[in-house]
Amino acid sequence: MRIKVVVPVATDIWNKMIEEAYEKYKDPDTEITIVNIKKGPESIEKIYDEV
Repeated sequence: MRIKVVVPVATDIWNKMIEEAYEKYKDPDTEITIVNIKKGPESIEKIYDEV
């Protein structure tokens, strides 16, 4: 099985943490690929979200 995880931000700083979480629970024959969007925000949480 192959699983592609699309992280909806334009930076890969969280990819290692996401990969480690998936690796804990996946079957040995499952392939995990993590990709980010090419253009867009580097974070989903913005100051206006806090307001």
